[in-house]
Amino acid sequence: MFKLRSIRTALIAGALSLATAAAAVAADYNRDFTAHNYRNSTVVALFFKPVDYTDWTPMTGDRIAPDSWEQFTVTGFPGECEFDLEAKFADGSTSTGTFDLCAIENINV
Repeated sequence: MFKLRSIRTALIAGALSLATAAAAVAADYNRDFTAHNYRNSTVVALFFKPVDYTDWTPMTGDRIAPDSWEQFTVTGFPGECEFDLEAKFADGSTSTGTFDLCAIENINV
């Protein structure tokens, strides 16, 4: 009986340890960020892609007026932290940069 209880306890402890590790890994890949627009033109579109991808994905959200900000969450692309971001402005200009979204929370577009 003691041996069965020890095995059961070890299995439960192992399962809890795996669940804790999975939660820690998920927290490491939090890619929420705030885009700040300090330009004189409204951001009309914002796109993102992992640095080693070729296709851009549009961010969902409102336009970002001058001297305003919008919060975003990057979903998909598990394990990716380095992303290219491109902002398109109402005046026709664009701004592109590469960011480690796992490490930073604020981006000036």
